[in-house]
Amino acid sequence: MALTIADILRAINPNIGVIANVDGETFRIGVEDVNSDEILAALMASGVDLAAILIAVGDVPLTYSAPATANAGVASTQLVAANANRRYLSIVNNSDTAIYLGIEVDAVLNSGTRINASGGSKEFIRGVNLTTQVVNGIHGGAGNKNVTVQEAV
Repeated sequence: MALTIADILRAINPNIGVIANVDGETFRIGVEDVNSDEILAALMASGVDLAAILIAVGDVPLTYSAPATANAGVASTQLVAANANRRYLSIVNNSDTAIYLGIEVDAVLNSGTRINASGGSKEFIRGVNLTTQVVNGIHGGAGNKNVTVQEAV
């Protein structure tokens, strides 16, 4: 599924719409309240390729990786490698123990982002909370604990 700017904005506020007005060499891309028509934000330019702008702001479909698994340990363990091209990341905890994440740093038990046991999950979405850095995990149980991972570029 491809996320667009409009999808992300509507998730934040269902009354938000995206508009584009093109007039010869100038254009305006704006975000407006669909109930009041109030312009909340706008980008205006001239002599620029509108198609390039729309692609740059997120109207490009995501390409998903094959789903994968990783194991979190009782010491900080890499769950997902850094990926500068990442636009989406999902991590789901399949284990019976909470897992804590460290983004670009070692994971610390009982600190940072917690993913609850038995299906708890964390999504990283471009334009909202995306990280392209390494993601590490740790847990306080015994042995390794399994997570599923899927990312998109």
